[in-house]
Amino acid sequence: MVTIAPVNNQTIQGRFGVLHQHTYADLGRQDAHGWLQRAQLTVASDQKLYWSYAISYFPSAANVQAAVADLHKPLKLFRAGPYSGRAVTVTTDGKYATYHIFGSGTILVEEFCSLTGPDLHTYRPLLLRVCSRQDRKLVALLKKTLAASSPTTFIAAAAGSPAVEPRTTVDIRARFTIKGQGVAGVPMLATFSFKTTTGTCSGVTDANGDASCTEDITNATKGYTVHVAIVFTYGGQTYPTSTEFTP
Repeated sequence: MVTIAPVNNQTIQGRFGVLHQHTYADLGRQDAHGWLQRAQLTVASDQKLYWSYAISYFPSAANVQAAVADLHKPLKLFRAGPYSGRAVTVTTDGKYATYHIFGSGTILVEEFCSLTGPDLHTYRPLLLRVCSRQDRKLVALLKKTLAASSPTTFIAAAAGSPAVEPRTTVDIRARFTIKGQGVAGVPMLATFSFKTTTGTCSGVTDANGDASCTEDITNATKGYTVHVAIVFTYGGQTYPTSTEFTP
């Protein structure tokens, strides 16, 4: 299950604020700008994996670096591709969690992964694989955003988890923004590359820049990773991104 949450400071404060010494408002985060996505994966009847990330905009690079350094201790240095950051790991009875924070320019990236249940030892490698994979995706997203002088897309999809629960359809949800503001009326096309065929679904962004569509996966090959190419068309140009899922 994947949810897209409001990007106001209050919502992000509720998700990541416990790790910071100061509030996001005090750190200078631009309210209602950015992106917040959360996902839950049930890996066993009593074992759940949670993952979330936040993209935040700040007035200056100095604000971003101050936010990176604002974590409660204990923390350690963390490297996400070319970007320096910080990491926190927490282990308790029935829970293992990791938190990563890094940024560049005026953009801050935060990621939280946790595993709950009685068998942390068995499923911890899965959590680490998921977090490592998402770290790479977030680094690529940050690079693309920093390089773009034109509209930037932030993509979140129900297929973003490493697996989806047994179901007959999969939902794609995406947002198109310019400088953090959603743009209405932008067409989105999602193309699914199944093992033996392809499929498409489409949508148009609303006033918040959000678009969604649904694809039938009744005949998708179980265990085969389906690549989903997502393209927005705006101002005569295309803005592609992608995700994948495993039925």
